[in-house]
Amino acid sequence: MDEGAGLAVIVDTALHNTDLAPLSSWLEAQPSWSDFPFVLLTARGGSVERNPMAQRLSSTLGNVIFVERPFHPTTLVSAVRTALRSRTRQYEARERIEEIRRGET
Repeated sequence: MDEGAGLAVIVDTALHNTDLAPLSSWLEAQPSWSDFPFVLLTARGGSVERNPMAQRLSSTLGNVIFVERPFHPTTLVSAVRTALRSRTRQYEARERIEEIRRGET
């Protein structure tokens, strides 16, 4: 993810017994312009309102789009495009910040 990833698509079951501390540390160390997006594929009834695991993941990951399975492929494509558009804007903001800093030196 340090090499310019646009987003991560994760199935919630992959995180059930996973230590999220390293991922949480990575997210906390992001620069101020960065808010890494996640698309999390959850089981039916896996929304944040009804699922403690989803609440934990939402709190840990921050920028999360939950897509409840089963889903229509268009739903997943739309969520991924939205997350990528957001990430692209973040990279553009990073470039502007770097331009300003270069202009100040």
